[in-house]
Amino acid sequence: MTIRNYVDVQITLESAQLAARGFNTVMLLFEDEALDRTAIVSTSDPDDALLGGTSSELYAAFQTLTSQELVPPEVVVGVKRDAETWAEALSTIREENDSWYGILPVTKVASDITDIAVAVEAIQPQRQCFFVTDSSDVLDGVASNVAETLANEGYQNSNIIYSSDGWANAGLASQLGRAPGSFTFNFKEIRGVAPEDITATQKQNLLDNNCQVQLEVKGLKRTFNSGMTCGGEWIDIMHGVDWLTARISEDVFALECTQPKVPYTLEGAVLIDSEIKKNLAVASDEPHNFIKDNFETTIPNTNTQSAANRGERKLEGFQFEAEPTGATHFVKIRGNLVI
Repeated sequence: MTIRNYVDVQITLESAQLAARGFNTVMLLFEDEALDRTAIVSTSDPDDALLGGTSSELYAAFQTLTSQELVPPEVVVGVKRDAETWAEALSTIREENDSWYGILPVTKVASDITDIAVAVEAIQPQRQCFFVTDSSDVLDGVASNVAETLANEGYQNSNIIYSSDGWANAGLASQLGRAPGSFTFNFKEIRGVAPEDITATQKQNLLDNNCQVQLEVKGLKRTFNSGMTCGGEWIDIMHGVDWLTARISEDVFALECTQPKVPYTLEGAVLIDSEIKKNLAVASDEPHNFIKDNFETTIPNTNTQSAANRGERKLEGFQFEAEPTGATHFVKIRGNLVI
């Protein structure tokens, strides 16, 4: 007889894993008094009740999102209550579910857009927010319109598209399903949303404020001359920067947590540098192709750190230089025919 005849204990050894932020997950942000604060909704078998029923604008935005070429397996729904500010709502939502990266506000109200943008720009780690407006002021370039306001603020984590038909921002947000840094938001079709029939002046008004738009050219319905944040940076660059920042942070933190200690020596600094290099190599390779592969890193000298840094066990001075690969949007071709 053994003690197992009386007490049967079995223990499975599992390695603790640091949660890695998903850069392909979209949260639909909606104001409602009845819906749950947060919910995870399957895109293949959605519970309509979690989307406010089939007649709600939330449901309509969800339908546009799931009609695109790239469909995520699930989305997060985050809900604001009437008595809250958008900043308060986002804070409370994050306490329940902070697994998302893209934010898809289901509102076209200018004041909502500006308030959400202020809140989003303050979120750390950074996210990317996709707004839509159908305001004629934006189209006609009226002073202080919502697109101009966001552009003047230089917001790099917010972007906006003009559309008089439905939830075009859902089509943009669907592109997050691609590997970070591997794509551009330009030349993308937004399914289920009609192209705009606008004048050259109206198009220029949108471009002047980094406001995107879907047009039809040569029978193709695409987001032409698009893909910039409100602040004027390419959205794919910001997506890649946020992703690379998170991955380096996660892996260096995991190194600190899994090693008995990372010594305050050259050898310890090399261990940290190896995690930086590893992620830069991933970023420079398929499927990301975010940076060129000629990146360089710099390791700090542990012997020349300040007494304060040594006392606090803080090692400063890690650096790297890398160049984004970018994307081709405009092509110029000249030819000569020799007779």
